[in-house]
Amino acid sequence: MKTRMRLCLVILLAGLHAGCSSVSGKDLSASSDDAKRTWTSLEHSTVNAAHVSWANAGAPLDKYLLIRDGDFLCAVRFVSYIRGQDARPASFWSSGEETLTAAYEWALLRHNDGTLSIADRGTDKVKFSAPRGFGHLIVGGGYGNVKCGDRKFGWQYPNAINFSQQEGSSMKLAPTRWDRIGDIKLDDAKLIWYSFDRQRKPIAIRLDDLP
Repeated sequence: MKTRMRLCLVILLAGLHAGCSSVSGKDLSASSDDAKRTWTSLEHSTVNAAHVSWANAGAPLDKYLLIRDGDFLCAVRFVSYIRGQDARPASFWSSGEETLTAAYEWALLRHNDGTLSIADRGTDKVKFSAPRGFGHLIVGGGYGNVKCGDRKFGWQYPNAINFSQQEGSSMKLAPTRWDRIGDIKLDDAKLIWYSFDRQRKPIAIRLDDLP
């Protein structure tokens, strides 16, 4: 029985390794025409509007979403989405769902005496891949996390950051139409901060109505 279990794990891990190559070699630094041809209405809905639900919030494509948690302040903007087009029928080993990848830029900000400065910045990508395992043993796949500095935040494809659901959390999110750090104004009257609210119905905010 143990030998059979070890063999199953070897086969499963080999499948995981093979699945990781589905987006290798693809340029995630910009939204190419090829990538856009794979988009559904979900991706297109993020071009001219922000979306806020009870669980998460996302700014329009190429625009900054602000993350605030006490003294922590970060700006994240997603710059491209890619559908892997690798969905397959579910099996004993995998849910078979399509690989979904997004590239983003982040900037860790300092707010002193009414002015903003960049403490750190970077680029990264985040991926959802089909959960893999057998029974209750899940050994790979699922959603990755968006990083900003040394913090990680839950992500929902294509461009949403999840609110913290911890009791007493001060984490808030604010979608904007700013695409340059130098344009960010925390005292803008149109800037609205959202937090976890299970009673909130999903809303879309037009680009023109954002700060």
